[in-house]
Amino acid sequence: MNIPLNINLQQILLHLLNFMILFTALYFILYKPVKDFMNNRQAAIREKEEQAAETLLEAEKSRKEAEERVKALEDELKVMKAKAHAESVEEAIKVKQNAEQDAEAILNRARASANIEKERILESAKGDIEEMVTSATEKILREKTTSEVFDEFLNEIRGI
Repeated sequence: MNIPLNINLQQILLHLLNFMILFTALYFILYKPVKDFMNNRQAAIREKEEQAAETLLEAEKSRKEAEERVKALEDELKVMKAKAHAESVEEAIKVKQNAEQDAEAILNRARASANIEKERILESAKGDIEEMVTSATEKILREKTTSEVFDEFLNEIRGI
């Protein structure tokens, strides 16, 4: 069978058979492994994306919980500060009251001590005055005679 232009049907069929063998071999040697590799790679990427999304959700949840804990701790700190301030004010008032009581007690003791000292000084002064009056009287009596003193006494009574 001769076809014009030197086309041999047997050669065409052989080339077609070679092409089919080559195509089948390339399919199993190159295309299928590359396609499987790409599918596996896509599945791994999807899995990592899902894990990343889950991790991101967990991180967001943890961040919110941490913010809530921080807010709760800040609120608790504010309450503790207010309580400490109230206690310090109360303690300051108590200290002031105690200081005032102590000052009053010190003043009372000082007044009592001053009164005692005043009485002692007055007693001492009375004794000194009596002694001075006695001494002065004795001196006057020694200088003047009894009749002169009596005359002065009478003059004093009469208002002269």
